[in-house]
Amino acid sequence: STILMKKTLLCMNDGATLGCVEELPKVKVTVLEKEMLIEIHCEKQRQSMLKIILLLNNLHLSITSSSVLPFGTSTLKITIIAQVQNILFFKVI
Repeated sequence: STILMKKTLLCMNDGATLGCVEELPKVKVTVLEKEMLIEIHCEKQRQSMLKIILLLNNLHLSITSSSVLPFGTSTLKITIIAQVQNILFFKVI
């Protein structure tokens, strides 16, 4: 099965101001048994891959392969193959 999440408009209200920005990355996840192919297009940011690795670890996913390619001057294309560590704890968000 495949899950696709497109860029979304994120709006925040801190009480004094209301701001909307296009913040969230485009994510595509393909699941085959206990393996996942995760494709992410996101804005270049410091430590992007570290944040993704920590998130996947919190979801009980073990990275078996990954690549990070620059696309243009401000975008990254990240591809990850991960395995579910323990199927009992796996949740789809």
